[in-house]
Amino acid sequence: MKSRTNYGIGLSLACAGLVIILSLLKVFDPLELKSLDLRSHWFAGHQKADTNIVIAAIDEKSLLQFKHSGVVWKWPREFYGALVRYLHRGGAKAVVFDVLYPDPDIDRANTNGEESDSSFARAMNTAGNVVLASLFHRSDDPLWEDNPLIYKPWYRVQLPFDTVAVRSVPFASFPIPLFQQSVAVLGSANYYEDIDGVCRRGPLFYRFRNTIIPHLGVAAYLITEKVDNFQVDEGQIRLGEKVIPLDESGQFLISWYGKGGPEGVFPYYSIGALLASARDEELQKAPLVPSFQFKDKIVFVGSNAAGLFDLKNTPFSALEPYPGVEISATILSNVLNDHYLSRVPSFVVILSNLILSLIVGAAFFHLHSPRIAVAVTVALVAVWSLAILILFNYSNIWLDWVSPMVAVTSTFAVSALVSYQTEGKARRELRQAFSGYLSPAVVEHVIENQSEVTLGGAEIEATVLFTDLKDFTSISEKKSAPELIEMLNEYFTLTSAKILDRGGLVDKYIGDSIMAVFGAPLPVTEHALLACKAALEIAELRSNSNDHKHPPLVTRIGINSGKMVVGNVGSSDRHDYTAIGDTVNLASRLEGTNKVYGTKIIVSESTLKQVPDAFLVRPLDTLLVKGKQKAVVIYELMGERVNVGDLELEIVDKFGKALGFYRKRAFKDALSVFRQILRMAPDDGPSKEYVRRCLEFIKNPPPRRWSGVHTLFTK
Repeated sequence: MKSRTNYGIGLSLACAGLVIILSLLKVFDPLELKSLDLRSHWFAGHQKADTNIVIAAIDEKSLLQFKHSGVVWKWPREFYGALVRYLHRGGAKAVVFDVLYPDPDIDRANTNGEESDSSFARAMNTAGNVVLASLFHRSDDPLWEDNPLIYKPWYRVQLPFDTVAVRSVPFASFPIPLFQQSVAVLGSANYYEDIDGVCRRGPLFYRFRNTIIPHLGVAAYLITEKVDNFQVDEGQIRLGEKVIPLDESGQFLISWYGKGGPEGVFPYYSIGALLASARDEELQKAPLVPSFQFKDKIVFVGSNAAGLFDLKNTPFSALEPYPGVEISATILSNVLNDHYLSRVPSFVVILSNLILSLIVGAAFFHLHSPRIAVAVTVALVAVWSLAILILFNYSNIWLDWVSPMVAVTSTFAVSALVSYQTEGKARRELRQAFSGYLSPAVVEHVIENQSEVTLGGAEIEATVLFTDLKDFTSISEKKSAPELIEMLNEYFTLTSAKILDRGGLVDKYIGDSIMAVFGAPLPVTEHALLACKAALEIAELRSNSNDHKHPPLVTRIGINSGKMVVGNVGSSDRHDYTAIGDTVNLASRLEGTNKVYGTKIIVSESTLKQVPDAFLVRPLDTLLVKGKQKAVVIYELMGERVNVGDLELEIVDKFGKALGFYRKRAFKDALSVFRQILRMAPDDGPSKEYVRRCLEFIKNPPPRRWSGVHTLFTK
């Protein structure tokens, strides 16, 4: 058992170790990310996006509307100036532009002759709450204007000496200097993609030379919450009193709310309608969308038009195109409402892989049951899957699903294969060894509960039953060899079936005898009861035989219960599973004792103590068998109490009374009662035996120290 357990542990650790190595090499990351996306889909909406965040969308409708008016993309900057004035007039808390302005618009002017850029810059200066986008990249891209960074942040940043939470970048595209001087905060419009090209996380801060630039969503938070300092630590960011968790790579995990677009989680306004409303308000006309609707709102300005190429891959892109501007809006909503997605540390997942693999391995190699192993594996998969869903839904915690499931299934598959090659062979050998001696149901139970079976030798409490055919010698003399074998085979088939049906083990066939054990190889608490029932069925079966081909066969049976040694006995080349010991020897003696008393079934006192009320018995004698120093009380098993008639009850009553006279040396009184029984049942063997003894003792009385114990000198 210990070696098997160690083998299972080693196999489980090997499987788990391989999975852990593959996990560290990020082999399972694509599947794990897809499993995270499924959770995001299933539980979308369990957290609600902040209702004060709205989207001013540069949509297809607005592009087409201005195109018909002769204004094509890119629009004049004065449009954005008008939008800022409109939103500022309505009381917006912040205006966040997810639009890049890397080049000037000096060729366009408003109706007063002022440059378009200046109009936008003045509007931003007046509002004081505008965030503009910058873009960081790792290569010098000639498509972007390389404006110098003249923007000076008003917030203070505390950084450790070296941190992965801030992404250092060598190249950047900034708004034109005029806008840098007018903007409240510069933010990063960068989006990080996982290995499958889907955005699920990203850095919240970038370092360009000596300047720290926050992500657009964080920049909006700095303005709206008036935070003038933040601290970046390993694993978290402190924005004033707010603590934002990061993953092990220093990135922020986005907690999604649902699909993007006008029918998604954030309220949408077409920027064309807003610009028209801004113009109407300045002309003191009734606007389509009054500016006061944006009081205390945080307005993100960005594109959802396919032609402007600002649609991003997110977990919800399959449902609806996802505008990049909504990623920034989602990050801001996460921070405002503490909607943080946290991933369970990798060491916890590694430890879980080890534990889960060990459990599966133990189920195979310790419990010895493929069914239990399958049930345990299915239960582990179900429990772990349920756990990840509950943690995600109620605590927004990302617990890995793929690598633990690979650990479980791989350990299961390898254990099943090895078990089939090793234990499967042992099971087949075990089935072959016991199929001829146990019922099919018991054989399967033995195989499924091998841990309870001791084949190497053990002392157990069980009941032994011996059978023997009455007058077999005279019967065999009248038959040819083929006829004798045919008769014995028929007899053994019918008799063994009764033993097997009661869960007994047909230990061996000895000539015309059968040795059976109840309570082995699997322990059974009611072994004595089962043996007695089997004995009665065997006796009834043979005494009622109407077979004319073979004469009626009478079976004599001896039953004894107690301690015995069971196990494989024999040579190294050939051995059998059997029981040995004094208990077995006494059962054999009791079977032979039936000849003395003319009975069919004799049971010992140790057997009767385990079935005191189930059967009708009568005490036969106190017997000292050959080879024993201590006398035993023996009984005749007459039948189950529910089935006996009045005659049997009267015989037992009279026999007990007569036996009492006999033991008190009142042999004449005993003789009288025994003869009364014979008048009632002329073939009653025990009464005949005691009539013989009474006549002998009347003629030759026993010694004064006679105790009533009868010594049996034959086997």
